Amino acid sequence: HVDNKWSNKFSIKYIFNEKYSEFNNIYSAYLASDIWDDNTVLFNSDIIYHPEVLNNLLKNIKSKKDQSFLVIHDNKVLNEEDMKVQVNANTEIKKINKKLDTKTSYGEYIGITYLCGKAREIFLKSLKDNIDKSITSIYYEDALDDVLETISVLPSSTKALPWTEVDTKEDYELAKKIASELKVLV
Repeated sequence: HVDNKWSNKFSIKYIFNEKYSEFNNIYSAYLASDIWDDNTVLFNSDIIYHPEVLNNLLKNIKSKKDQSFLVIHDNKVLNEEDMKVQVNANTEIKKINKKLDTKTSYGEYIGITYLCGKAREIFLKSLKDNIDKSITSIYYEDALDDVLETISVLPSSTKALPWTEVDTKEDYELAKKIASELKVLV
């Protein structure tokens, strides 16, 4: 649905990780390194979300030039399986990991990333360093977690709009329900 809805506003590039069965998503993100610039938004391929989630991110990008963002569901009860984030007093994201404490976490990262400038360069170096060391069984979020203390990344809220990651049959059923509500064909 991204092509149909957004291709007149964005250049969309899909990257297929031919080593998906051997390497985790860190390698998929690494494959985007050569085309990743300050106009790039990274999407996990297994998510569905209300279009206003993306519109909100774009508004944040336009209003806060040179600022990086992760899209965060910040209005939910967190569970152990969520990719949780923690923020500092300035609401900058300083940790991202599934193992973070649900009680002290700010919200769940939904799989949409905008990194620009120095933050993007530092993250891409972290990806490369892990790949060069053959550390390919981790998530790209782990490479991001390694550098969050040194860069500024703010949350862009989902504003409690519907979204889901599709990992299980139950997730798939929820995705179909969301798509139906959004009148999107799946």
